Amino acid sequence: MLRDLLYGVAAFDPIALSVAVSVLIACAAIAMLVPMRRAVRLDPAATLRAQ
Repeated sequence: MLRDLLYGVAAFDPIALSVAVSVLIACAAIAMLVPMRRAVRLDPAATLRAQ
């Protein structure tokens, strides 16, 4: 299936696969860091008392 989608790249090209995996990991890390930074700023005791 990948052979039909890739133009000029072998289906098991290690450089292309590592770049794709690196980009996906970077996107996941950025998507995780944004909410995590907001959660770290909260005071847990104040948050539990507000509930």
